[in-house]
Amino acid sequence: MRKRRLLYLAGVVILILLVLSGCRIPETPKGTTGEGPQQPAVPPEPPRKEELSLEDYNGGFFTIKKPAGWDIATGGSCSTFAFVIRDTSNPTNQIFYFNEVGPVYLAEEQKGIDSNYMQMGGYPIVWFEMPVISPLTPENFLENFHLIAGTDIARSFMPVGCPQF
Repeated sequence: MRKRRLLYLAGVVILILLVLSGCRIPETPKGTTGEGPQQPAVPPEPPRKEELSLEDYNGGFFTIKKPAGWDIATGGSCSTFAFVIRDTSNPTNQIFYFNEVGPVYLAEEQKGIDSNYMQMGGYPIVWFEMPVISPLTPENFLENFHLIAGTDIARSFMPVGCPQF
């Protein structure tokens, strides 16, 4: 009986080894993707570098190196300080910094509550014209930034113009 078990176990081990020997994972040569015909991978083209000459800008209480010939507009102070630097020949090229923007509404219901409050004789809410941005994500915020930039409060903050996307 013991001999029979040993023969059975040896047979199982040999069978497992035979099966596993046929299950090799083929190696992918270096420089290939492993999909389809083996071809060397094409090295990525290095990014094109555009040189910008920088010039010093002194805003009185701050300084920055900005691209030569670009215009700068500032607004606010301290925690509300903001600036926009634009290429005069191509206005879509811009650099901007806003320490804070808002408030904005997170839900249409809140804007409705503020509207009812003002209609019932409450004090005017200066940010009432700000848009509802829901959900408030970075992507959604930037997609709706033109609505913020179009408000009277934004135009009075930065008369030269907020960034355009």
